Amino acid sequence: MPALFKLFDSNGDGTMAYDEFLAQVRGKMNQKRLVAVKQAFNFLSDKCGGRFTVDYVKKVYDATRHPDVIQGKRTAENVLVEFIETFEVHHNLGGNESTYVTFEEWEDYYQNMSAIEDKDEQFMLVLSNTFNIPSKTSQ
Repeated sequence: MPALFKLFDSNGDGTMAYDEFLAQVRGKMNQKRLVAVKQAFNFLSDKCGGRFTVDYVKKVYDATRHPDVIQGKRTAENVLVEFIETFEVHHNLGGNESTYVTFEEWEDYYQNMSAIEDKDEQFMLVLSNTFNIPSKTSQ
């Protein structure tokens, strides 16, 4: 049983959170979502000359457009704090001395979000809305 618990306690904090459980059950995000996550990362990087900081993310992340906030389940402040903590954990515990957000950090956050959101369309809507990313009308 301890090995099973350890599998579900992906961040090693001694507890099993609902999102950790879902992440293990659902597995990695699909290719469609991964492409959207990479596009969002590149969108922000391009706006900042190739890379962006945690402070920049704090400025441009619009938590009021997150579905949990819209539905009244959580406050915008709670959503923003959770989002930023994802990156701060990497910077404080991961040995990353820079304050620049890496794609690995970005992907980790959206991997967790992907496990919670079961519909691709909703996942991508949250991603584009919270960063005000224009939708592509043609390819």
